[in-house]
Amino acid sequence: MFRNYFIVCQDWWFHMVDGETFKITYYAKKHSKFIERNGKWDQKCKYWFSKSLKPLITYFDIDANNYRTASGSYWVKRGNDNE
Repeated sequence: MFRNYFIVCQDWWFHMVDGETFKITYYAKKHSKFIERNGKWDQKCKYWFSKSLKPLITYFDIDANNYRTASGSYWVKRGNDNE
């Protein structure tokens, strides 16, 4: 079972590179709505799974100057036009 999730992880792994910027949109339970953030990929960022096998992405939030983790469904728009 875990092997199947690993294959899925490889499929949606965007192969981001250090310094790459993007916009990420996801539903934030804290705000009870979809939010959009400007993100940047670095060596501390990662794609991973929770203990309950929920897909997660940890990224650097440019606007908040801090790391964030999005869970479940999210959309990533790659590009350098959001700095």
